[in-house]
Amino acid sequence: MKRAISCQARVILCLFACFLAGGEVHAVTFPLGWSWANPAPHGNNIIDVASTGQFWVQVCERGQYYTSTNGTLWIPGNSPTTNALRAVTFYRNAIVITGERGTVLSGQNPANLTVSSLGTGDWLEGVAASPSLVIAVGDNAAIYTSSDAVSWQRRNPPVTDWLRSAAYGTPAGGGLFVAVGEDGAVISSADGIQWQVQSRFTTEHLNRIAWFAGEFWALGEAGGVFVSAAGSRNWRAQPAGAASPLDALPA
Repeated sequence: MKRAISCQARVILCLFACFLAGGEVHAVTFPLGWSWANPAPHGNNIIDVASTGQFWVQVCERGQYYTSTNGTLWIPGNSPTTNALRAVTFYRNAIVITGERGTVLSGQNPANLTVSSLGTGDWLEGVAASPSLVIAVGDNAAIYTSSDAVSWQRRNPPVTDWLRSAAYGTPAGGGLFVAVGEDGAVISSADGIQWQVQSRFTTEHLNRIAWFAGEFWALGEAGGVFVSAAGSRNWRAQPAGAASPLDALPA
């Protein structure tokens, strides 16, 4: 007795025939590459961003970082660490990223950066670079310097406050590093090695500092924004219309 072929079976046979008629069969290569579809641009928490104007880098938790050439499409890097990444900058032709427990990623190939550890439990929350030196700052007033982003030396800070951010600017044509941190701590250095304490203009924690539009801008708790053209004095409060902590500023 012949059995009737169901409608579903006919569809399957038809699709199979079309598949065979399509020609060459290609094998699937594993593991498959996956990209975020939602939320955009990806699902990681973005801690810091650096840009050259033509190239962008984002750093995130669990060692993840992303790069982009247009600020819209973000490509995940092949990270060699799962430690949290906290700050990023460009030094000469290299990307430099700092993070959890003295972690440093660096290299010229954005797809594959090299990881190194500074042998400390301190998190390196800020990183900044001049033409000849890159510095990293963080917990327990940690300050590290390097001329090649590979070998680092710890410096003696003039404060004990935990530092949260660092920036490099050129006030009046001269180079200056400025670092900020908890309880309004601000320190500055012309060479990144010898640091001076500045008078505290706020008791708020300062979360971020950046060289922006020819001035140093420091952001803090309770919507605090403070600006100085010199970076070492004459800070003025800038109305921001915010009451929540501020953590980011384009540099």
